[in-house]
Order: sequence, then structure tokens, then C-alpha cells
Amino acid sequence: MSWDLSIQDFPQDVTSVSEISDDFRPCSLGHRSEVIARIHQILPDVDFSDPTWGRLEQPDFCIEFNMGAKEICDGFLLHLRDGDGCSIAGGA
Repeated sequence: MSWDLSIQDFPQDVTSVSEISDDFRPCSLGHRSEVIARIHQILPDVDFSDPTWGRLEQPDFCIEFNMGAKEICDGFLLHLRDGDGCSIAGGA
């Protein structure tokens, strides 16, 4: 099984994707290196040897962090997969 999650600074009053206006532009989360440092504080085993694409592999799941190519990060994607889906993941 797999899930894709978008991480952005959404307005506080938004409770559904349908409430986000078409012209919405997320605020910056900071420099990509700072966001990666914060991720490492929580998950020190994430491999960010490629700063645009991090990977955490565990026996039962894997998480890929699609950070994008921009130095200023206004969001990123998480690709979560259970153990069966890890072998076919984009970074494998």
C-alpha cells in the first residue's frame, strides 16, 4: 500500500482541499537545507545524499522525501510505502 502526502504551509482555517483558492501560494518553509536539518532532528536515518530526494528505509516501510530542486522550499512531498511497495519505489 502507498500514500502520497503534500507538506505545505496551508492557511489555518482550511479544513478541506476544496477550500484552498486557485491563486493560493504557500509561504516558504525555509531553505531546503534547513528543512532537511529539521527532518533529521526527528528522523536521523533519512539518507539525503541527494538533497532533492531523501529516503528512509525500514523493514516494514519506506518514506521518500521529494524536496524539489529549489533552494527555498515552499513545500515537499512524502511518498510512504509499506514493505511490499518499497522495492518498486522511485529512489530504489
